[in-house]
Amino acid sequence: MFAGLIKQAMGAATGLVFKYVARASIALPFVIALGFALAAISVLLVQRFGHVFGYWMIADGLTLIGHRNHCLFSQRAERLRRKRLTGRGTRHAKTSDRGRITKLVRRCGSP
Repeated sequence: MFAGLIKQAMGAATGLVFKYVARASIALPFVIALGFALAAISVLLVQRFGHVFGYWMIADGLTLIGHRNHCLFSQRAERLRRKRLTGRGTRHAKTSDRGRITKLVRRCGSP
């Protein structure tokens, strides 16, 4: 009785894991390349401005990038929170959940 449900849950979990592994395998070379670029910029700044000032410039640049990303993501999260509070976008989610539940009940049969 529960074999179909267990197989469906395992298939969904496996698909989710594979999706995130694929995304990570795409992002990993870019992260490594970013590390090498940061090292090259660091060497350039140290040669041009000296050790102390060059590393301070690297730290300032990374801080500015982090602050900008924080501002962008917090604005996006705030917009999503407002959408949820006002109720926009919830109708579709409710109907799709009903459809999934209906399919699950049909597949497993009634008690």
